[in-house]
Amino acid sequence: MQDFDSTVPFVLLGTKVDLRDRALLQGSAAIAQVVLTEEGARLARRLGAEQYVEVSARAGTNVERAFLAAARAALSQSDDSFVGSERAWKDLHHEGEYESKRNRKNDSQPASSGCCGCGVQ
Repeated sequence: MQDFDSTVPFVLLGTKVDLRDRALLQGSAAIAQVVLTEEGARLARRLGAEQYVEVSARAGTNVERAFLAAARAALSQSDDSFVGSERAWKDLHHEGEYESKRNRKNDSQPASSGCCGCGVQ
């Protein structure tokens, strides 16, 4: 995390926790690359993360919990500090990328709903 907006909340994820657990059980050479839960939580606190969640997409471990934690973190911010910030808005919309794609569509096609043409309301 070399460059980030400190007003934007985030959740730090420890990924591939299934591989870590297997390496710890087997005592494999890959154990040197393992990040322990305590280390991840300590890093999250140091960086100012809202939460630290260990996940494994392969095993389905804590994936839903990670999404819920991220949603809670985003919703905990006031409109002025997160949703209303110009940088967050530009990042969200990739600085007009979606707008230019929408303008290239054939005029005979019905307009997409949603703020960026993605259909999400």
